[in-house]
Amino acid sequence: MKRIFGKKAAAAAIAVLISVSLVCTGCSDGGSSGGDDSGGTSGGETGGGTEKPTIADGTYCDGMLTVENGIVTKCDPSATGTIEIPEGVTTISESAFKGCTSMESVIIPEGVKNIYRGAFKDCSSLTSVTIPASVTLIGDFRTGGSDLKIPGDVFVKCSKLKITVDENNTVYSSDNGILYNKNKTKLLAYPSASGSVTIPNSVTEIGEYAFQWCESLTDITIPDTVTKIGQGAFSRCGLTSITIPNSVTEISDNTFSICESLKSVTIPDSVTEIGYNAFLSCESLTSITIPDSVTKIGKSAFSSCDSLTSITIPNSVTEIGDYAFCYCKSLKSVTISGSVKKIANSAFSACDALTNVTICDGVTEIENIAFEGCKSLTSVTIPASVTKIGGYAFWNCTSLTSVTILGNTKEIDDKVFTSCRKLKNIYVIDAAEKAKWTEEKIGESGVDVKIIGK
Repeated sequence: MKRIFGKKAAAAAIAVLISVSLVCTGCSDGGSSGGDDSGGTSGGETGGGTEKPTIADGTYCDGMLTVENGIVTKCDPSATGTIEIPEGVTTISESAFKGCTSMESVIIPEGVKNIYRGAFKDCSSLTSVTIPASVTLIGDFRTGGSDLKIPGDVFVKCSKLKITVDENNTVYSSDNGILYNKNKTKLLAYPSASGSVTIPNSVTEIGEYAFQWCESLTDITIPDTVTKIGQGAFSRCGLTSITIPNSVTEISDNTFSICESLKSVTIPDSVTEIGYNAFLSCESLTSITIPDSVTKIGKSAFSSCDSLTSITIPNSVTEIGDYAFCYCKSLKSVTISGSVKKIANSAFSACDALTNVTICDGVTEIENIAFEGCKSLTSVTIPASVTKIGGYAFWNCTSLTSVTILGNTKEIDDKVFTSCRKLKNIYVIDAAEKAKWTEEKIGESGVDVKIIGK
């Protein structure tokens, strides 16, 4: 490997080229100390001149870059300027250049085939990388075990980076610093995206984590040629609003997670599923309309959306995942349609401002700690369709004073209302139901269980 500096010192003993000698620590003896006349080599130096850095027996070390068995395993985080990977390397390993925050460019030689996940993560000064024709895989794990290749993950937090791909590469291509598949139908990575961006009409798919950590990206136009947005595509972006085209049918896992400036989202009625963590911690999001095409809201989909004030779950939704709306601290009102059969674990836990919960007839189960910590909730009516109430379902609802149960529950776990210190009355439909609500099931003493109308 050579390091290329702004100023090149002339070497008195060598008139053709200069050789920068770096002391290698913690590497095999295949590296050199360089600069002496003992016959050793430094970065591929042979005879009286200096050639491109090469590796011998698959091993190379110059104090900055370590290569083992043809694999770049590590670059010292203090690396600066331009780093040239030696010829003979076939693989750049996971996180090999991670955190090299002063490195500005990397020269990748022909012959490199694989660039693994996180290889250039958090290289904040990196401005250019050229992918040679030989590269056929970007974004896998070196150890295998994943079918999902994520090129976007390779260049996370490289906000200055422009990617160039050799035109002879048969798998990848580039345009204006953006990484695409060969025919430019899938946008794979755009690490330097900022301001307002328009995705070209040739694109039908936005790749996984393609825009992750693009904190300066505030607005994006997605054409209706796009049918799929990959998981984590816009995670941790600076987006303030987003309109999803009606060509998209699913909002994938983590798509907009931790977009802390996102205030407005338009979900078209083509979408049928909102994935895991899809809008997790979108703390500026104040409202959202879920269209009646949606059938599933995934685990933690809207968790920690601190500014969300109300939500109506349409009749089309049949499944709400665990933690779906937990920690939505400004949520005041929620209506759960009867098409939802189960209110999942912690679905609305720690919604501190929640005062109004409407559970429609058709819901059959309220799972463990579903409404735990909803400290502003004063009353709740459980419809006749509910046959099971999980343990601690309303735990620590400290303002809850009355509960009405309109049906005959078949299964009640212990301590449903524990730490509801203001709870005075539970209203039930008959004596059989009253008998089920023992102090152990309620979780509090002194609660009066009454039959409605008596």
